[in-house]
Amino acid sequence: IYTFITASLQIEPAAARSLISKKSEDITTINQEIKKLKLYKPSSSITKDDINTFVPEELENRIFDVLDALLWGNTQQTLSQLKTLIENENVFIIFSSLLSNLRKIVYWLLLIQSWISTTQVSKDLGIHPFILQKNAHVGKKLPKVMQMYSALTDHEFSAKTWGLSGTNEESLTRMIEAEILKLSDKK
Repeated sequence: IYTFITASLQIEPAAARSLISKKSEDITTINQEIKKLKLYKPSSSITKDDINTFVPEELENRIFDVLDALLWGNTQQTLSQLKTLIENENVFIIFSSLLSNLRKIVYWLLLIQSWISTTQVSKDLGIHPFILQKNAHVGKKLPKVMQMYSALTDHEFSAKTWGLSGTNEESLTRMIEAEILKLSDKK
């Protein structure tokens, strides 16, 4: 991907790496961003500052940052990042992505507790081994993570079966925030 970017655009190496990271190594999305960047700077080199200014971070990366802060116990940062996400994205899409990523975390924790190797878990779930090692401390939070996941899936089921009256962006946002506070033991 790096070679593709540098062949397609005048770009500093750090900027190319930042573009790859922000777009989760998705070549189609990267190609779209390259087209936009060429219009912005047709004859001069793209810098990392240009990437930071004009290329938005993928939602999955931002969701990962929210969950990372949550799992490290940084409630204030978690809520702040969630607020920023909700200001820029549809809360229903955020909810779906949070649920999907929490599901992976629960699977990961259950597999690790079953003494399956980190390498195998990484392969089975498509999670980079570095991320698993970085978040090894999460194992002790399995019961709370499972409670949060269970509560969110209950809300999802209720919303999909019309059992949750008045499901709108504001009520869904409050519910997510409440579950984050429960996980952190702060009310």
